[in-house]
Amino acid sequence: MASQVGSLQSEDLANAALQVARNAAEDASAFLVIRFRFRKGRDQKNPVRVMNKKEDPTWLPDQAEKLQFEAFIAEIQKLRTGADNHEKRKPWWQTMLESTGGTALITVIIGGLVGAIITGMIQSGAKDREFEQAWIKARGDQALIAYKDYLEQQRDTVKRAYELVGNCISASDDLIDLTGPDFDPTQYSGLEKQRVTLRQNYNNCDRQWRGQRDMFGLLVTYYHHGEPRVIDSWELTKDSVSKFMDCATEWYLSHNDKPSDTSGACKTERESLQKNLVGFGKAVDEARHFAWEGWESPEALRSNLKAKR
Repeated sequence: MASQVGSLQSEDLANAALQVARNAAEDASAFLVIRFRFRKGRDQKNPVRVMNKKEDPTWLPDQAEKLQFEAFIAEIQKLRTGADNHEKRKPWWQTMLESTGGTALITVIIGGLVGAIITGMIQSGAKDREFEQAWIKARGDQALIAYKDYLEQQRDTVKRAYELVGNCISASDDLIDLTGPDFDPTQYSGLEKQRVTLRQNYNNCDRQWRGQRDMFGLLVTYYHHGEPRVIDSWELTKDSVSKFMDCATEWYLSHNDKPSDTSGACKTERESLQKNLVGFGKAVDEARHFAWEGWESPEALRSNLKAKR
């Protein structure tokens, strides 16, 4: 059934094309007759009569067939060209994009978006850099102030510790000297008041030392964090001072009644104290920092800040 319908449609199309071809052949034949008579009239100098379209000129059978075939082919070509153009018709958005106005519109839109994105990225980067610079400056100022205060407290702790140790050593030496010939009351008069003053000075130093030696141990540990050699040296110095003061007390109690030679008094404790005190000073000197260290260049500052985070 479908093949019969297709054949009928093909026959109708062929008949329509044949009819069109016949009409085109009539028009072509009329044109040829007009052109022939125009030339003949021009040659004979006679008026030219325009031939009516409905007049049927006489053609040979083969000529009429060729004209009809040419007209048929022309109509078929027109139908095919129209179908191809219909199939190749582009959608509206593609036509708009391919036009000059569409291209300009797309360029403006994309250019504006890309430009806005790049501008935003640049502004964001600039804000980040400004914040980082402000943070580094504020952090640097804060670190410098804190570090300066830290070094001042560290120096003050070591200074006070040296002063206390020195006072204790001096008071202990004075207590030992009270048992020597220079303070013999049988040979020198008016020494009793001085002897009392030296004993009171020793008692005050002993009381101060026993009350502050542990406190200085905590301060040395705090202000020399991460420096175990300083802490260990202080512990040795602290024990040496305590032993030397105890030795001076025992020497005084055992030699107070009769003056004696004090050159060898507490010699071992004194030598140990001097050795440990020198070691403590050396350890403090090696661990000492200056406020300007680490601030010589931005690179050194950055490395110090990163190390302390």
